Amino acid sequence: MEFLPTTFLEGLRIAYFMSGLFGIIGVSYRVLKLKETYSGSKKEEVKGFFQFTSNFLKETIYVLRHAGDGAKKLLIYSILASIGTGMTVPYTSLYLVGALKLQPEFYGLLTNLAGLVSVLLLLPAMRIIEKVGLRKSAFYASLSIPLSQLIFVRAKGMNDLVTWSTIGGVSTALLGPSLTALQANFSPQMMRARLMALFSVFSLISAIPGQIIGGYLYDNCGLLTPFLASTPVFVLATLTLSRIKGD
Repeated sequence: MEFLPTTFLEGLRIAYFMSGLFGIIGVSYRVLKLKETYSGSKKEEVKGFFQFTSNFLKETIYVLRHAGDGAKKLLIYSILASIGTGMTVPYTSLYLVGALKLQPEFYGLLTNLAGLVSVLLLLPAMRIIEKVGLRKSAFYASLSIPLSQLIFVRAKGMNDLVTWSTIGGVSTALLGPSLTALQANFSPQMMRARLMALFSVFSLISAIPGQIIGGYLYDNCGLLTPFLASTPVFVLATLTLSRIKGD
């Protein structure tokens, strides 16, 4: 990585560290503070870290045993999607700036473009979801992720990168609301808070090995290898999503 300025690399490391730290804090707060919607649930006090960990593992096993088939498939999807995301997202900026020699400000514009497209399409996306259905909307949005990865690895200029960024924004607008609604619909009322928290916890934890694998591939197997290797992971996640029955 000699072609990247030291200050740029240090800034990325700090940004990833801070995002991971705040993610852990946010998920931990959610696990500790969320209350069950089921009136008959019991409140347990957390007495120390080890008891909290033991209780959390017991609750996780209980929820997984009693969760329905749809919820389990959504958990598997969240894990696979997080692994694929972990393999690619931390190294996207490194590849664009280092290998494609894209100016950092243009990378910022691409990121803002994806966010702008997502916001502008949010209301139309809600109408599309209502007409098409939650499961189909989530499936089509998820299917666009490996397709956008292929566009990214073949990108030769700004037009390709704008297309990649736009597809990412469209996918986010459709996938976010439909996936969240599916998670809620397939979560039984008596364990909804715990199951919704597990979606966040599993996603955060499974991103860690994805980042490690992506970093190893990036440094030892070629700069494009993490993005190519993540494509079948995203495809497998999409296939898992397609096996869910109903909305």
